[in-house]
Amino acid sequence: MKKFNFVLWLVLILCLVSSKSIACMKCHGGEHTQHEVKKTKSDKFQVESVTTATPKLNEAPLTITGTLICTSCQLKQKGAKSQCSVYGCSYSIKTKNVRNHKGELVKKYVGKVYQILANDTSSALFKKEYKGKDVIIVGKIYPEENVVEVDFVKLAVEKNIYTCPMCGGEFDKLGKCPKCGMDLVPVKN
Repeated sequence: MKKFNFVLWLVLILCLVSSKSIACMKCHGGEHTQHEVKKTKSDKFQVESVTTATPKLNEAPLTITGTLICTSCQLKQKGAKSQCSVYGCSYSIKTKNVRNHKGELVKKYVGKVYQILANDTSSALFKKEYKGKDVIIVGKIYPEENVVEVDFVKLAVEKNIYTCPMCGGEFDKLGKCPKCGMDLVPVKN
């Protein structure tokens, strides 16, 4: 009798496992994490509906421009008991500009702070002399985790901007204002 119960349980488990794999095949190979399965009159299982689908990550990389910060150092200024001098800085990027592979601005990612995923490419950023500097990262953003995965990185080129104290406007070279002739002055960031 014990052997019969064991075999019955084993057959039942195999039927359930095979029914879920058949259900996935009925979904045309989609990536699913959960199905609602219903037993029909003919003792076969069929998919009623897919309740949770795994979204595919947008594979096209983003170009992210922002300031490299240490989240722990910033929180320490607000009273947190962070110890960067002991455990090292926890680097993040505060985004200023995020563009997709077509060059279009992706506003939902701008002005946010994302932790930088530690990998071989991002390790170049983990130097104290880069903290507070603007960087350009090509990579992926995982918004639910607030993480940026770095595929390529470089320091942003700092360019000098000049303005006319009388007329305003911005110019990239020091000299005289083309409108009024006054000396241009550097804009302080």
